[in-house]
Amino acid sequence: MPGAPSGQVQQPATGRQAVPAAPPARAGINKKNTGAGAEPNPIAVADAAVPFRPVNSPPVLNLCLLDAGSREEGEWFRLRDRRFVIGRAEGDLVLPHDNGLSGRHAELVRRTHNDGYRFFLVDLQSTNGSFVRVAKLLLRPGQELLIGGRRYLFDGGKDSESSPKPTDDDDGTPNATISWQSKTSPATNSALPALVELTADGTNVRRIPFDSAEIRIGCDPSQCNAIISGDPFVSSLHAIVTPGGQNRWQIRNANALNGLWLRVSEMPLDGNAEFQLGEQRFLVRPQR
Repeated sequence: MPGAPSGQVQQPATGRQAVPAAPPARAGINKKNTGAGAEPNPIAVADAAVPFRPVNSPPVLNLCLLDAGSREEGEWFRLRDRRFVIGRAEGDLVLPHDNGLSGRHAELVRRTHNDGYRFFLVDLQSTNGSFVRVAKLLLRPGQELLIGGRRYLFDGGKDSESSPKPTDDDDGTPNATISWQSKTSPATNSALPALVELTADGTNVRRIPFDSAEIRIGCDPSQCNAIISGDPFVSSLHAIVTPGGQNRWQIRNANALNGLWLRVSEMPLDGNAEFQLGEQRFLVRPQR
């Protein structure tokens, strides 16, 4: 048309304003493909919904039999039944290669708790006990601990209680069992509280007396005043014992590679928890 720049087409005047294109529909269906037999084409829009999950079924517990030397990798199991038994000869998970396990060693139990559910580790009166990994705890006479590859019993001294009471510790930790089979039990022969090493035959028993305000346990003499030698699983600084008030003592893990473990008869498994049966270590993770 005359007057139009080269390469452009001038639209005729109509007296109307141009109408902008309609914005895309915000509905969840694309209307261009809604003929018979056609599937709706969802459009990516913000969605406040969460993925579907059962709301009336009990939760599932994820259990991992850890590989040697690992805290993350291993063989995973999903526990849907109310009880799951682990043992050397019978149960839902049988591990015949570990002679430290009893025939029926321990079980994981789901129980109702408040308005929901809670999982517990329950020892089935095993010979060698069930242990859970702990960060710290107040010690009671008769409790057993794993430090490195050795067992220790807390002896509260002559002025302490002769045996643990069937109540929880101040921090909610149930009392430990004391039924590990040794031919002799360490006798209290000192007024000082101490950790006493346990052996299967009761010989060469060693005491770690609580004779200072802070007992630093490990294999490095430059960092510790209670030295454990000859155990490759003990860290340079493994655990620290300090007064806990009212003639009590507290022990805590000093970020040791192999951790600090408490023998229990029963323990709730909240969040990510670790436990040991025989020489097998396990990790549990509740499924969200």
